[in-house]
Amino acid sequence: MSENRDSSQFERSTKYIHLQSIRRISTWPIINSTIDLTSNLYGKIKDSNLPTKLLLESAEHSVYKAALLVKPVANTFEKPIRIADCMICSTIDFLGEHMPTVIQTPTKTSKIIINVPVKQTIDCFKAVSDYGVEKINHFYKIQEQNLPDENENEIKTELETCG
Repeated sequence: MSENRDSSQFERSTKYIHLQSIRRISTWPIINSTIDLTSNLYGKIKDSNLPTKLLLESAEHSVYKAALLVKPVANTFEKPIRIADCMICSTIDFLGEHMPTVIQTPTKTSKIIINVPVKQTIDCFKAVSDYGVEKINHFYKIQEQNLPDENENEIKTELETCG
């Protein structure tokens, strides 16, 4: 009962500084999913037994009290906090434009994360393989031509650069 009284007192006495950046980030599917998972886990741990529940309720109560104490300081710095929030929002916009995975669902993001490195790795191996085949063919052609000793230095130089 005291928890409800303290939280309602906290909500009535605290003028929140609503940060747009927090609101916008929390709507990202990956963040929203993480918040949901964490909240569910916290609830299960809290309800697991009485000592744990009492300990976590005590911690929650301490956070409410700390927020009440910090309120005057936060209000003093409201303008710089809002400026920082605006800058963070522009960074969020940049991320959304240049890294669309941050605004996609976790399932779609994991598919992209898995597929992109695999494709890059395959492309890299193919490039290395093509390069190796090209060099082997080049050396084979030189060998077939039975070039005089003056081109032997060229072959040695190319072999040294490859290996």
